Amino acid sequence: RSDFLQELDKLKNYWLQQKDNPQISQQALTQYLGEFEQLTDSLHHFGGRPGTHLQDIEWLQLVKQKMLVAGGASESESAYLRWWLDHSVEARRDELRLWLAPLDIIFKANELLLRFLRQTVAKERVQSNNGQYHRSLSTYSEVMLVRVVLPVPDVIPEFSANKIKLGISFHQMLQHKRMPMLESVPFELHFCTLTQS
Repeated sequence: RSDFLQELDKLKNYWLQQKDNPQISQQALTQYLGEFEQLTDSLHHFGGRPGTHLQDIEWLQLVKQKMLVAGGASESESAYLRWWLDHSVEARRDELRLWLAPLDIIFKANELLLRFLRQTVAKERVQSNNGQYHRSLSTYSEVMLVRVVLPVPDVIPEFSANKIKLGISFHQMLQHKRMPMLESVPFELHFCTLTQS
């Protein structure tokens, strides 16, 4: 919750600085700021840690404890889960909605941050060397999401990353086996941050 509040505040402050920018639609800006206000208010009133309301459901906690034990997922060990699964699909769906409802504000905050991240992109056209691509992320100090856009179908990028470096290995599936690509692959990298440079 505090992470969402921190990122939403950072984003809100950035957009407040853009109020006089003629390149930004004031209507869209007003909509964004309204969403930020609504979400931050709801997050401030969100009580406790997300998911703590589920601890009050005794049978669900028993199932959780059983799942932590080897063999605990067997039907004989999880009679409470079997009891719940024997309810109608509609009853289970209604109960799941009830359990997830308190988390709705977290989903909405996440959705807003991801929507904005995907719209604030620095793009680079690059190429792998023998199916491998490595680079430093020092150029983009606050990268929060990296996207790969491939012009070639059937190529699978596999990521390895931390705050400093990004590595991508490209593979293909041949007869249901993962095979490393040995040729160069041209692609586009999208570096997404919460604030535009």
